[in-house]
Amino acid sequence: MRLSFCRYLQHGVTLIEMMLVLAIIATLAGVVIPSYTEYQQRQTRHAATRHLIQLQAWVEQQFITTKHYPSVSDATDLEAKALCADCQLSPDYRFEIQSGEATYKILAHPRANHSQTDDPCATLVLYANGLITSTSSNASCPLPQDRGKSGVLQTLKRPA
Repeated sequence: MRLSFCRYLQHGVTLIEMMLVLAIIATLAGVVIPSYTEYQQRQTRHAATRHLIQLQAWVEQQFITTKHYPSVSDATDLEAKALCADCQLSPDYRFEIQSGEATYKILAHPRANHSQTDDPCATLVLYANGLITSTSSNASCPLPQDRGKSGVLQTLKRPA
């Protein structure tokens, strides 16, 4: 027994069904892609702070060995001559050491045309006392804001 309506069964998808699926995919992509980009920036920033701490250990070791902190010229050769052999520096940042007779600070500048260029925290700064700050005034940066050369904090926020 054959039913007469079986002959009209659909063998594909309609245009409305296809548009509905595309609308759902576009909505999900609109939410997921910015979240994933923010996640990548946050993870790269955390890696850079770990590298700042590695550099701080190297700077302190240099002070114990040579009785002075490494100079700025040492910092420019840091990657080229591998002065800090144990340091695994992030390719997304350019690291710099600014030192004086009694103190120092280590900076991590985002490289141009890398994923961290749009990071809300901009340049990361690690002071000799262990304080890590940011030079950015962007409110979405979880690090405290640095006023610059003085090392005095403008606002102090807890990381999220």
